[in-house]
Amino acid sequence: LRLLKAIGGVLVKKKALFVLIGLLVGAVYLFNDMFPKAEPIRYPDPNKIISITLSYDTSDDTVPMNRQYYESLIQYISKSKPTRLQSWNDYPSSRPYYCIEIQTNDIQYRYFIYEDNGKIYIEMPYEGIYETNEELFSLVLAYFE
Repeated sequence: LRLLKAIGGVLVKKKALFVLIGLLVGAVYLFNDMFPKAEPIRYPDPNKIISITLSYDTSDDTVPMNRQYYESLIQYISKSKPTRLQSWNDYPSSRPYYCIEIQTNDIQYRYFIYEDNGKIYIEMPYEGIYETNEELFSLVLAYFE
């Protein structure tokens, strides 16, 4: 009888453990569905770029970028990592920001670059927010100096 009680107690503990594991797995799937990562960032082929302009925050002043910077700029953008942060507006809510507009024959790409809580982000309106490295931010800042 004691053996049966001991076996029953172990089985109850195992069932509770399986239920707990099931709940945790379900919570992970629910979290991923509710807060999906952005799709990989879109960027143009450097050979198809017609122009790149930079602007600061809400300023209407734009600065054209030299062609020699195109490839390094695209390289930094392409290495950015998707986050679970959402982009809901035409402009980022974090300020100050820099705007990079890249024009090709087919489409215009618009990237907003800003720093928030010590991290550098690229935001594409309504598409996603991506974490990038400090070098891209430094390249943009250097261009304005």
